[in-house]
Amino acid sequence: MSIQVKLVHLDVDRTMRAEHIQQAHVVFPGRVKKAEAAIKGFRMEYEDDSKNFFIQKVSLQKVETVDDVVKFELHFLLQDDNDHLENVYKGGVLVVVIAIMA
Repeated sequence: MSIQVKLVHLDVDRTMRAEHIQQAHVVFPGRVKKAEAAIKGFRMEYEDDSKNFFIQKVSLQKVETVDDVVKFELHFLLQDDNDHLENVYKGGVLVVVIAIMA
């Protein structure tokens, strides 16, 4: 039984107001027995630099394995205190995926 680690960078394209949910996966060189994913770092920004942070959320959910693939969801939200529709944001997340190989 060995442990494999992979880094994956996920870009979050221009998003407006609502929480952004993005499916992602990582392929390993053999069957995965168990896996976990963690956030190593992230960057988020408004396109309009006069905005203030009110809510900031970055999370990984639904981590699951299927043979040699680890699947997960990225949840990403940035909102200011005015909650206007023109709150356009973007960013990126660096994810560490750790797998115990079968």
